[in-house]
Amino acid sequence: EVEARAPDGVIEAFRVRTAPSFALAVQWHPEWKFQDNPFSRALFAAFGDAARERAMRHRV
Repeated sequence: EVEARAPDGVIEAFRVRTAPSFALAVQWHPEWKFQDNPFSRALFAAFGDAARERAMRHRV
């Protein structure tokens, strides 16, 4: 599923909702100056949320 497009229509991000784990691809380096980029911050927050949720489901 397309998550983001550039003004010229190029796909910049997509996710695979049916993937068994967190699956999001982006056309930029989200780690580069992520503090200044709200899209990158949201990506890292979503990844952290997914990791915490998975950890809670797989507790021993």
